[in-house]
Amino acid sequence: MTTLSKIQALLAKRFDLDIATLRPERALNELGVDSLAVIEFMFVLEDEFGINIPQDDVALDTIQDVANLIEKLVQKQGGKTAASS
Repeated sequence: MTTLSKIQALLAKRFDLDIATLRPERALNELGVDSLAVIEFMFVLEDEFGINIPQDDVALDTIQDVANLIEKLVQKQGGKTAASS
């Protein structure tokens, strides 16, 4: 399982979304999820991948942006890859 597919599955489960609609280029603000829920989802990702997501202003506009950030942080922080979690 790739990081992107893992994030898509987590989004679908957490927010009761159709995974087929969660294309990489899909904007997070198009998911019908408020900003507080997105922040809470970042905590889920931290737990799932064993990383710390910085609180600074990181541009996370699309699902792919989230996947790219998670992959970068897993490499940098030594977290869990999608395949190992």
